[in-house]
Amino acid sequence: MLLIFTTGGRRKSKAEGLYSIDFLAMSIRFLRKNGCKLPIEVFSFSDEITFLEKRRILSFSSIEAPVEIRTVDDKRNILPLDKVADGNRWHVKIGAILNSRFEHIIALDSDTMSVVNPEFLFESVEYKATGAIFWPDFWKTHARNPVWNWLNMTCIDEFEQESSVMVIDKRKSWKPLLLVWFWNQSAESRKFVNSFLHGDKDHFRFAWHVTKTPFFMVQNMMAIGGMEMEDASFCGLSILQRHPSMKDIILFAHINLMKYRHFSFSEFNDNNPLLSKMKMYVDDLPLTWVHPPGGEPGTLKSFARWQSISTKLGFIGNTFCVDFREVGSRKVKVVSFPDKEFVQGLTKQYHSRAQWGIHWS
Repeated sequence: MLLIFTTGGRRKSKAEGLYSIDFLAMSIRFLRKNGCKLPIEVFSFSDEITFLEKRRILSFSSIEAPVEIRTVDDKRNILPLDKVADGNRWHVKIGAILNSRFEHIIALDSDTMSVVNPEFLFESVEYKATGAIFWPDFWKTHARNPVWNWLNMTCIDEFEQESSVMVIDKRKSWKPLLLVWFWNQSAESRKFVNSFLHGDKDHFRFAWHVTKTPFFMVQNMMAIGGMEMEDASFCGLSILQRHPSMKDIILFAHINLMKYRHFSFSEFNDNNPLLSKMKMYVDDLPLTWVHPPGGEPGTLKSFARWQSISTKLGFIGNTFCVDFREVGSRKVKVVSFPDKEFVQGLTKQYHSRAQWGIHWS
């Protein structure tokens, strides 16, 4: 059993936001604070983590809860994947999963924070029945997207995959995992597949579909975690993923928009902490997809408008936010984040920029 943190991706400058290594340090602290002692393998490409950063990561390691640093382009790996100059490094994720020493995997992006100890997922009914648990994204793949013809599939009315967290039994899932690796083994292949799929996230979902390998897609709609701005508007900064069977329990906070920090630290504090609020739809109406009115979408990758949910991205002042909008009679609500200790810890760690030696008690 294992937790993997994939730290691939474009390194952010300090002017743009935090380094992925800062998020990684925050995420490991939350795991250990919540009592998770599973061994952790940190995967990246060989030029991504400096010597001092390695020391910082390994400072979290102990005999009871080890942390190891590995690289996906190590030629000693069973299936190495090279980093090439093709604009992204998303394929680090499949390289990490396949080359991990472990059979049972919880794969986390470095900017995904565990609100609770996730070890129980390996014993969940959903995992034991299928061998894979995936979580939904905001969007749905358009019916005219070329992927359906390419894979000889009929359009499926389902949410795309939000792959910042996945639980995978490699023994049960070896066929789709090797297919994802095949799609990502070269820059040319990745460029082709990503011309109609948005990065790595839906590689997994479609690979499971086309190989007819079972998986469980969590049916509890995600919430948005954020905070109230000075003008009382809601600014969403995180995708909050729920328990597979208990919708009131938040398991993970993917703080993806906090990577692109456009706001000053003065906009949040102990009285207005990060992720202090959650926005969600009031009820659980069926999420039925509808086609866009008029126009020819061509090779549009995804489509974020359907009968019972609508999502928007945009700036509130200088802050880039995500938000849910009311659709017809379907209303939204804003409530306080239930785990105040998590909110306080996240605010404190983010405000300190997760520097070496910063610990919260």
